[in-house]
This record gives sequence, structure tokens and C-alpha cells, in this order.
Amino acid sequence: MTASNTMTLNREVGGHSIQPDPESGGRLGLVLYGLAILVICVAFQGSRGLFEPDEGRYADAALAMYETGDWFVPRLQGLVYLDKPPVIYWTLAAGIKLFGVGEWSLRIWNALALAGTAYLLAAWSGAVWGKRVGRLAGAAYVTTFLPGLAANALTPDTLLTLWTTAASVSYWKWHESQPLGHRLRWAILLGCAIGLGLLTKGPAALVLVAPMVVHGSLDSGPRRFLSRPELWAAALLGTTIGLSWYAGLARSVPGAASYFFDNQVAGRLWADTYDRHSAWWKGAEVYGPVLVFGFLPWSLTWLRLWRSSQRWQQLRNLWSDSLHRYLVLSIVLPLVVFSLASSKLPLYVLPIAPYVVMLTMSQARANVSVRWGRRALIAALALILLKGGVAYAPSSQDTRALARALRQSDVAATECIDAFGAKVHGLGLYGYPRSTWHSIWPEPYPYFEAPPVLTEDLSGLLARCGGRVRFLVRNKHRQPAVDIFAQAQLTCREEPVASNLTLFSCRADAASGVKSDNL
Repeated sequence: MTASNTMTLNREVGGHSIQPDPESGGRLGLVLYGLAILVICVAFQGSRGLFEPDEGRYADAALAMYETGDWFVPRLQGLVYLDKPPVIYWTLAAGIKLFGVGEWSLRIWNALALAGTAYLLAAWSGAVWGKRVGRLAGAAYVTTFLPGLAANALTPDTLLTLWTTAASVSYWKWHESQPLGHRLRWAILLGCAIGLGLLTKGPAALVLVAPMVVHGSLDSGPRRFLSRPELWAAALLGTTIGLSWYAGLARSVPGAASYFFDNQVAGRLWADTYDRHSAWWKGAEVYGPVLVFGFLPWSLTWLRLWRSSQRWQQLRNLWSDSLHRYLVLSIVLPLVVFSLASSKLPLYVLPIAPYVVMLTMSQARANVSVRWGRRALIAALALILLKGGVAYAPSSQDTRALARALRQSDVAATECIDAFGAKVHGLGLYGYPRSTWHSIWPEPYPYFEAPPVLTEDLSGLLARCGGRVRFLVRNKHRQPAVDIFAQAQLTCREEPVASNLTLFSCRADAASGVKSDNL
């Protein structure tokens, strides 16, 4: 199939001829559309407190970057933390610097990344199938439950999805371009997007590049595709950008290189290091519910295709079209890899969401009716209500609620608070800068620098804190905590501060054993 054929705007999709429509609404309509997308993306972004452990980890590392001025080495509670590349910390720290400490300043970047991905989909789909279908694709993406809710959580996945979508748009523009200058421009943008993806999620970003290689090889043959000099320039640029931080850190932090390989390659693909649903059949268990429920409400349109007597012919037509073939490859290939990998988490499949939505919207009617706009409005309201419900529903993971409970227990900001056997990393953002973290026994999760065991550091902790420490202990670890405090001859008072946490207020003195109001 030639480039001129794939550029044809009069496409046969599922038996329907989709014609490009003239621009409607003018600039005002485009501005209103963009503002509506942005409003949906930012709704309730700062209304929810940080959830532990993931959001607390990312926020604490970002706060450390901002306060120390070291934007090169991420640190969690003072310990070198190399589980993720730096882009997530850089964006969060930049939010703190620009807007101050708060949930809004931390989550605004995910909202902008979600909106940016929607704009890219709208432009891409609009250029091929007409502006109305394009705008519907953008609106459908931000109102789909998986990307809409994922953007409300502090993880690198929403940012990664922006970069991989930008890479796909650049690849497609390169694929469709004729003059060498145009191809080179898009190849440079492709390389930049791949590099940012590597700096956001590490080598996992390359899984999402594989569909480009397969598609290009199928369309023009492997030899011709791989002989393009501008693609090699893109690969070199992406590698240079993506590996720059890794190389610098490996040179300055002993042991970082081997940890990167174990953490982000072996530990994610074949080793059972991280105990994340490693069995091959767990893929259906982890990703099945995401595919079924994560693409609501727009996945309901799949039922119409399934009920159609022409469904198999429609599916064959998809593969015969170059763009649809690329979308299918961008969904299937990463999903197979993620399902077979030893580490499986629901948000790993978020980067395939743009292609699922775009493929779904390509099956829309040739002339998108007002009814589709109503569906988009209903979907937006449903998502906003869902985000609001999550924001105000009580949760034992909410660090903001925990900080409020600590203040009600008269815990001053200057006091030492140690999370003992509990992952409570976000307290520093809520006015408790002297919060620390110890484990009960050696931490099984392979951190680059593991938290110290309390029994080995208790005397030092007491010395640093003037003999008085407030311990946050998970309820299931209460008895080991009592035993440790008794052996250290601490006088303690305990009180519940959350459904799963107990606060021990302890001081060192000459008393024997733990003196507790509840013991």
C-alpha cells in the first residue's frame, strides 16, 4: 500500500465511507473544545489526599529534590531511591517550586499530560477521518475510565502515555511524509518522544516502540524500512536522551548499573524479584478486568460490532488498512508482552488506551451525529462524579487524613514520627518534616538502599530525637512493636489514629518494659 493510498481521506471503515468534514465551529469552537477537555482533566485533581504507598513515595522523593536542590539523585526518606527514572520526580518537584506544596501542584502535570494525549488523538484522528471524528476521539479518551482515573494518581504511567502517543503520531507522520526534510523532522520528534519515554518509565517504553518496527517492516519490507537513515538518527537521539541519566548515575553511584538491570529489565520481564503476579496465566487475571471495565463507557460500542452479522468482514477490513493495522499492532503486541512478563500491574496497559479509543472511534458513523456529543457529555459527567466520589470517600491509605489525626492527637510538627513496618512516606508534605521509616525485619522488597531495621537503629533514632519518638505501627505488627519497645525500656502510650494504624508515643527512661494505657 503506497503512502498516497494511506493518505486517502475517503476511507472504508466497517463498511462505512468516512469523509473528512469541513471545519465547523471555527476558532471559537476549537477553543471551547480545548477548554472543555482541560476542565474534565483537572476536575478533583487536588481534592484527594495522597494515597500510600505509591503517591507518598513519589511525592516524598520530589519534595527532597526541591528542598535539597539535588535534581539528579532521587531519595526516599533520605535513602537513594532508584526504582523509577527521574521525569516523574522532576515534574512533581517543578510543581512544588511553581505552585507550592499541595495535591494540586503535584497532580496538575498528570492532568496536562492527559489533556495533551487527548489533543494528539484529536489531531491525529481528525487529519485522517475528519475533524468531528477527531474531536470525538479526544473527548472519548479523557472520559474513558482507565486514563481518566489513572491521571488522578501520582504514577509515571500517564506521562509515559503522552510520550508514547507523541511517538506514534510522529512515526505516522514520518510514514506518510514524502520529502526527506519532512521525514527528518518527524524522525527527530520521534527520537525525542522515545527518549522522554525512557526517562519516564525506563526500558518498558521500548515495548511500545516495537509496533512501529513491525508495522514498518510489514508495509515496506524489513530491509527497506531498516535502511532509512532518519530512523537510525531517531534511534540514536532517543537512546542518547533516554540513557543520559542512567549513564550519569551509574558512574556516580556505585552499584546503580547492576540495580537498574535487575530492577527495570530482569526483575520486570523474567525474574520473580518483585512478586507481582509472575505466573504467565496471571495476565488474564490482572489485565482482564482492566480491559473489560477500564474502557467504559465507550467500550459499550463494541457490543454493536459484536452483534453485527458483518463483524468478521469488518475485522478483516481493519487489518487491510495501514493505519488500522498499526493501531491493532500497538494494542496486541504490548498486551502480549505485558501478559507474559513476570511483573504485572493494571496500569502497565495504560499506554495502549489511546489506540483502543482511536480504533473504537474509527468505527463511528460516517457523519458523527449530535447523539455522539451527548454521549461524550454523559461520559464526562460520569467520570467527574466518579473522581469526586473517590476524592471524598474515606480511605485508610489517605495521608492527609492521617496527618489530620496526628494533629488531633497533639503531635507537633517538630516531633519525630517513625513509620515502623508501615509505608507512610507522604507525611513530609503535610507538615511533618521529621518523619522517618524503619522496617521490623530486613525489607524483602529489593530497594537500592533498604530502610534500616528498627532494632539496629533504635538507639540512634532516640539520640537524634532527644529520647522522644512517635511510632506509627500497623495494627498487625502491634505485638512485635510492643516487644521491641519493652526490650529497649521505653515508656509508651498508644492510641489508634487510623483503622489500620496505632500511634505509640514513646520516651526513653529507666523504667522496665512498656508502660501503656492499653497494656
